[in-house]
Amino acid sequence: MEQGWDPQISRFFARIINALAWTLVWMIASATAGFYFGLAFPEQYPLWACMIYYVGVATAFFMLIRYLNRLRGLR
Repeated sequence: MEQGWDPQISRFFARIINALAWTLVWMIASATAGFYFGLAFPEQYPLWACMIYYVGVATAFFMLIRYLNRLRGLR
């Protein structure tokens, strides 16, 4: 009987774990900056600071989606 996993299955699970990890990193960083530091609320900071936060979150989300699409394309 063969020992270990098929290398393709190992790469597939590594891609899944990688996608989940980077998505969680993005979510935690966005929530921490937005809620904990208050950048999501214009009452606490000037409007320009909130706008920079939202543009940064949107840009990081776009880059995350782009990374995940490229990761999906690897075979």
